[in-house]
Amino acid sequence: MKNNILQESGLITVTFGSTTLPETLMIGYERVRVRPHIPRPLKCRNCLKFGHPTKFCRSPKTCSNCSAEAHTTEDTECDKPKFCINCKYDINNQFNHSPLDKTCPAFIKQKEITTIKTLQKVDHKTATRIYNMRHIHQSTPYSKITSTNQPTTTVNEAQKTTSTQAPTSTSTNRQLRSYTDIMDHQPTTSSKRTVIEEMETEISSDSTTTIPKKKMTESDHGSKSGHGVSYSITTDTRIIKTALLPAHSSIFTAEVAAIYAACDYAVSQKKRFVICSDSLSSLQSIANISNQSFYTARIRDILNSHQSYIKLLWIPGHTNITGNDTADAAAKEAHLFPQLYENNYNYKDTQLFIKQKFKKQFASLWENTSDHYKLINPNKLSLKNYNIKANDINRQDLIKFSRLRLGHSKLTHEHIINKQAAPQCERCNTSITIKHILLECPLFLSERNKFLPSNPSELLTPNTLNIKASMNFLKAIKLYHAI
Repeated sequence: MKNNILQESGLITVTFGSTTLPETLMIGYERVRVRPHIPRPLKCRNCLKFGHPTKFCRSPKTCSNCSAEAHTTEDTECDKPKFCINCKYDINNQFNHSPLDKTCPAFIKQKEITTIKTLQKVDHKTATRIYNMRHIHQSTPYSKITSTNQPTTTVNEAQKTTSTQAPTSTSTNRQLRSYTDIMDHQPTTSSKRTVIEEMETEISSDSTTTIPKKKMTESDHGSKSGHGVSYSITTDTRIIKTALLPAHSSIFTAEVAAIYAACDYAVSQKKRFVICSDSLSSLQSIANISNQSFYTARIRDILNSHQSYIKLLWIPGHTNITGNDTADAAAKEAHLFPQLYENNYNYKDTQLFIKQKFKKQFASLWENTSDHYKLINPNKLSLKNYNIKANDINRQDLIKFSRLRLGHSKLTHEHIINKQAAPQCERCNTSITIKHILLECPLFLSERNKFLPSNPSELLTPNTLNIKASMNFLKAIKLYHAI
């Protein structure tokens, strides 16, 4: 299309009368996979920055190599070191590359935001927020938390600003912190007051809302023992809530349920909260926008609705942080006292519990049964567990042999479907069963001695010789098609 005139090219334009793309498209006799077109990030060719087109740019033209004001012509090249204008504001990125480099972190970020915007059909602001949720901020070092060199006056000021030390905190997924150097550092004598001070400084500097200035910090913890699964929400000085979950709940569920309960409490108090948790997996699941389980989805809803005064913060466990140790101890001792009993809304825990329940019931039934199949197959092995070459045995013989092993065949069980009396052996005057035909009935004694092995107890063990022998026996007594 040029100047609103269609021109011949090697491309085919297909228009769909729907907002949803089909997975495949038939073109002649070919089935072609359909995928959405993801445009390139919007980038100005004049200033080489993202977010606006060249047509509306008011900045001077920028050099595509050093990001300085344009100083070359078509016949000359820039000999200055490469420098990216889009990365120079981010101290975490290496900007010794040109602004046009496809490996530029800023370009990769904008490309992912554009992908989110296209696939999820959201605006640029929402796509940016989703991107920030997926990429946890890592600029705050772990050493900043464990630092004990803070002046006493600063701690006293922090005490004045927190007239009541109460519950937890929650940060939106966008503001979720992760301290990655925990594996490389063993903290010295960390101070909970220092943690509170740092968190309050962040909240007071980031927030512009008119929420009351009283700030609270809470710690939550989940525990699982032989007595059950429980969680608790505490401050440095008191326990806010403890609750018991069903015994089949996992530690992960207890941790996420504790964060959800802390968020719910924070909303009810209408104050600023920082909810501290030592469960990094729980916080990462909350940050994962594709995780739509009961607890994580509702926690994200609360965080998005109360971004200005509820924050989540990860803290290392078992490092003598007072509030976290208090929550840990309270969760472990929850079974000693009458507590609130809560339902577990994590469907994965319930699904696993049901599967284990059925396995136990089946094992109990199997142990107590005296069925024909258990007698010949006590280890519950199938034909797949035996070394039988498919080329040696045809499918019809395998079907017949499987029926012999199960003890079910047309001859022995067809009367149930036809609602008739069970067939009787005319010679022995007893019910006809697979065992009776193969091992007991004297009517087939000569054929049995001719075709079947000397040890009849191993006759139905799956191997090539037994299958061929039993099939020859059935054909000789003319019952092959009755099985």
